[in-house]
Amino acid sequence: MRMIILAAALAATPAAAQTTLVDACQRAAEHYWSVETSSVSDVQEFSELSPPRVRMRVAVQIEGAVDRTAALLGADAAPRSADMGTVTCEFTDSVAPFGLASFCPPEGCWLLEPSRLQEIQTLMQRDGL
Repeated sequence: MRMIILAAALAATPAAAQTTLVDACQRAAEHYWSVETSSVSDVQEFSELSPPRVRMRVAVQIEGAVDRTAALLGADAAPRSADMGTVTCEFTDSVAPFGLASFCPPEGCWLLEPSRLQEIQTLMQRDGL
């Protein structure tokens, strides 16, 4: 009986809950900046191209920093985010596990040391991405 309930619950899981290339690229950016969360905007996803890739702007929360203007105006001092810039991710596959092939930070692909790319790829593999 438990197996039937578990199978029904898994079947009812929406497709949107599946990890996407955008999710994987966002996670790669979080690993690059060593943060737990980020927000993305201006997403361009190309899963149909070879290699599959994503380009997007990433913002990360700056720990301990608050929006001083909001605080001066009496608003709640919400944590401040920093727009880190546009990143590009290329993958070996368009379905999970995606296999991060390259990661280009805003500073440019040529500035990412091969050892740092390997570290990000290892963290992505640990995440199942």
